[in-house]
Amino acid sequence: MKGARPGEPGLVVLASRSPRRRALLEMVVPAERLRTLAPTDPSEESLEGLNTWREIEAGMGRVAAAKRDAVLARIAAGDPADDAPNEPLAGRWTAVIAADTAVIAGEAGGALVDGSLTVLGQPPDEDWEATVRRWFRKHYVGRTHVTATAVSVAVRGPGDPQSENGPANAGAIRTADVLVHSRITVRADAERHLDRLFAAAEPPGRAGGVAIAGLFGALLVERVDGSLSNVSGLPLRETLDLLAELGVEL
Repeated sequence: MKGARPGEPGLVVLASRSPRRRALLEMVVPAERLRTLAPTDPSEESLEGLNTWREIEAGMGRVAAAKRDAVLARIAAGDPADDAPNEPLAGRWTAVIAADTAVIAGEAGGALVDGSLTVLGQPPDEDWEATVRRWFRKHYVGRTHVTATAVSVAVRGPGDPQSENGPANAGAIRTADVLVHSRITVRADAERHLDRLFAAAEPPGRAGGVAIAGLFGALLVERVDGSLSNVSGLPLRETLDLLAELGVEL
């Protein structure tokens, strides 16, 4: 497999298996330029127990950067894309995009202040409904919570000699990071729609247990302040701005 030809746009690599993040990127990246390559190690730093903005944001940044670096290592090792197993990515990529999304809620009363914050991760599949019902009553109904996404990108600089026959020149790879907040206010009467929400059997595996694109967003959300795509897992405008700062226009 040869590297990208001079003048040929390089590939954009999403460091995630999330179909929602891929669908968002497909809005701005042509399908022929978009590839997926996820980190192979499923373990990541836990945010459980953190209760200040500084701790949570720093932890999210580390998780996103670790995902980025893990995928860069896979590319340098000659691994192909997950969605194109016959295509090694070395020498052909332009940007790697990694992200980590968390839902951050306050304790009873809804105050989003240090010391009262709770990070709501992905509820366990076997106890999804009971967990999410508990979260609704304690953190969501009639209150405002935050969905935050840490985005970490890497781009290949001009003249980067990375190829399928050797590792990347680390000095030629530039990185940048951003963290985006969106505030979601849930209706005060949301609890009357919970049975309908669970009957819809929307797929689990989401931070906070619910998806803005499903019945949660359609029936239970009063308002969203900030990036809507961020609530779905990838703040598109901010990601494009981050890449542009590094000289990559999508």
